[in-house]
Amino acid sequence: MELSSAPLHKVQVSWRGLLLTVSLLTYWTSPTTAQDFTVEAVPLNVAVGSNVLLLAHNVPDRITLFSWCKPVSGVDTHIVVYYIDSNIINYMPGYEDTLTMYPNKSLLIKNVRKDDPGDYKAAVLFKNNNVVFQPLKFHVYEPVTKPSIQFTNTTVNSVTSVLLNCFTNDTGISIHWLFKGQSLRITNRTRLSSNNSTLEIVPARSLHSGDYQCEVSNQFGSQRSEPIRVDIIDSLTPPSIQVTNNTVKDMLSVFLNCLSNNTGISVHWLFKGQSVELSDRIKLSHNNSTLQIDSVRIEDSGDYQCEVSNQVSSMRSNPIQLDIIGTIHASSAETYMQRKGPCDASVIITKTPFEIQFQDVFILSPKSLMTFSSDL
Repeated sequence: MELSSAPLHKVQVSWRGLLLTVSLLTYWTSPTTAQDFTVEAVPLNVAVGSNVLLLAHNVPDRITLFSWCKPVSGVDTHIVVYYIDSNIINYMPGYEDTLTMYPNKSLLIKNVRKDDPGDYKAAVLFKNNNVVFQPLKFHVYEPVTKPSIQFTNTTVNSVTSVLLNCFTNDTGISIHWLFKGQSLRITNRTRLSSNNSTLEIVPARSLHSGDYQCEVSNQFGSQRSEPIRVDIIDSLTPPSIQVTNNTVKDMLSVFLNCLSNNTGISVHWLFKGQSVELSDRIKLSHNNSTLQIDSVRIEDSGDYQCEVSNQVSSMRSNPIQLDIIGTIHASSAETYMQRKGPCDASVIITKTPFEIQFQDVFILSPKSLMTFSSDL
């Protein structure tokens, strides 16, 4: 059997007469004939703009009319009527697009409005003119909207503070913070405002870098903001240089190590205030932390520094002085033989301030003419 729908003005019984009839018969109910008749709303809590289904269970037999009512201007008004004998469904003007009544007498309410009170009644009119009402109520709520996060940071006396503000127009909500998809753990460096809308991190460190989200919720649902990426770059501390010996003979190798507790940095080397020029003798390790000078020469003497840097700043080490001492052999100086005791000794005469080597004797000569001898 199919149902037909007809405009309200074609119904033989007027709305005014129907209202009067229902009103007069409200107290002439027969609880024994309708004791199993119940109604319910699914769902019970309805978000604004969504749908709700009013179910009618165990609708009595021998009825001539079934209608759904709601308060309109403070008066219970029939918004849809199902005439059983004529199999006609009529909707109150203005409700045709938002209501759908099914053959089982259930009613679908579409696009529920915020101002819908949620108070409805099902009315059945028996053939003996008795009327039974079954009330129900559903709750209309506004779903929470998606929040957003505003990020600000300040640095005072090398201390970085980060503020994250969760913005929402919803009221009666709770705010929850997430870090890297997990519930944020509160520490002595993280603080929340009284309503949890503001998260403060001070002092902020690189370990606080990552994705942050705020979540707003009420008893009916929740929404999360888009994640916002926060990158914290730690302030740099000055590096230092480690070298085994500051004074080195020529033709040996020297290793200078740049020591730093900073992470995520680049290392750069300077010689006499200028960038070190690399060559076959002068090399850097893979991370630039070690400067290697092979076959050192006199011209390699001077101040060395290493510089560490990140995206926001740089720091240089204190300069370290490297002295390269050359060796003069007999072939490069005038050599004399002087007899002293039973042994002969080589005598070096030089005017250059170099180290002079006699087997196991090392002497740095002055710039004047000097004669050295060794007792062997």
